[in-house]
Amino acid sequence: MMEVESSVSFVTDGDSMVVDNDNDKMDEEVITFTTNDAIKDQEITKPKRSRKKKVGDRMNGAMPLQVFQNGDSYLGEWEDNKPHGRGTFTFLASKYEYSGDWLYGKMTGKGKITWNDGSSYEGDFLENQLTGKGIMKYPDGNVYEGEFVDGIHNGFGKFTWKQGDVYEGNWKNGLKEGTGTYRFPSGKIYSGGYKNNRRHGDATYTFPTGVKFEGLFEDGKRVSTGRYILLDGSVAHFYEDKIEDDNDANGDESDDDSKGDGNNGREQEKEKEIDAEDRDFLDGMETEDEI
Repeated sequence: MMEVESSVSFVTDGDSMVVDNDNDKMDEEVITFTTNDAIKDQEITKPKRSRKKKVGDRMNGAMPLQVFQNGDSYLGEWEDNKPHGRGTFTFLASKYEYSGDWLYGKMTGKGKITWNDGSSYEGDFLENQLTGKGIMKYPDGNVYEGEFVDGIHNGFGKFTWKQGDVYEGNWKNGLKEGTGTYRFPSGKIYSGGYKNNRRHGDATYTFPTGVKFEGLFEDGKRVSTGRYILLDGSVAHFYEDKIEDDNDANGDESDDDSKGDGNNGREQEKEKEIDAEDRDFLDGMETEDEI
C-alpha cells in the first residue's frame, strides 16, 4: 500500500492550475489524480531575464526558472501566463516532479512524474490525469505497463510483481476483468476469464509438468467437470474426484481381455503423469493463489 499526498496550486493573473491528491490512497497499486477548485494564491517571482519578451505583462514562450512562494518551481514554455508546451514543474512540498507536455496550465500529452520515494509514471496525460498508455514503477519494485483512465488501470495491461508473478490481460477499475494470463514463478500458468479480480469462466491451467487442465472456474476456484490433456496428447476427463480416459467417458467396452489390460495400463500411466501437487489441484485444492 502506498499513500500519495499532494495539494498544490499556482495562480497567475486570475488563471489557475491545480493538482490535488489530498490523502488519496493507492490500493492494489493504483494511483489516482484528481483536480479541484480549492486554490491558494501564489505569486511568481519576477524573472531576471527572458529569451522572449512578455507581451502585455504576460509570460509567453521560453522563460527562466520561475520559483513560487511555497518553494515549487517551473522551468519551461509559457502561453498567456500558463505553462504551455514543454516544461518541468517541481512540487517541493508534495515531493514529486512532472516533466513533459503542458496545454494551457494542464499536464496534457506525453510526460513523466517522478516521486521522491523512487516511484514513477511515464506516458500519456490528459488534463492532469494519467489517461492513455503508460508505465508505472512502484517503490516496492512492482511494475504496471498498459492503459490507464483517470489514474486507474483500465483496458489492457501487464503487471509484474517483484516476486516474479506476471499478469497480462484486461483490467477494469484497477481489477483484473475479462480475459488474461497469470504466470506463477513456479511455472504454472492460468489463462482464461476473470471477474472482479478473481478467476472466472472457461480457462486453461498449465502445470510445470506440461499437463493442462481445461475447465470452468467460478469465484477463483475450479468447479464441476473438466479435462486433462496429458503429455502424450491423450485426454483424461475429470468428474469430481475421478479421472477417466476417453473410452471410459464414452462408455466404450471391449471383450478383448488383453486390450482391457492395456487400457488399465494407460490409466496408471496417466495417474503417474500428474504429480502429487497437481493431484491436489485435481481434488479441488488451489496449489497457488494469485497475488
